[in-house]
Amino acid sequence: TTSSPQLSHNDLFTRFPWADGVHVGTVDHLEGERIKMAKSDSVDGKHRYLPAGLVATVEGDTIRLSATGATAVDLFEEAE
Repeated sequence: TTSSPQLSHNDLFTRFPWADGVHVGTVDHLEGERIKMAKSDSVDGKHRYLPAGLVATVEGDTIRLSATGATAVDLFEEAE
């Protein structure tokens, strides 16, 4: 069994999540067990969240997700 890499606020601040090479968005910061995406990448100007458990690897300034780009977009949670 493999586990997700341990992530910190500093690790995520400038990194971009990708899933299967598809750009999903830009990370704003980590909030608990969720990755808060920058609202500048959102069509409606709202923050979106992805579960931090989707992170498969961190390679330099790129985060690779375990989900495809289409699946990751479907998993976005809207800010409350």
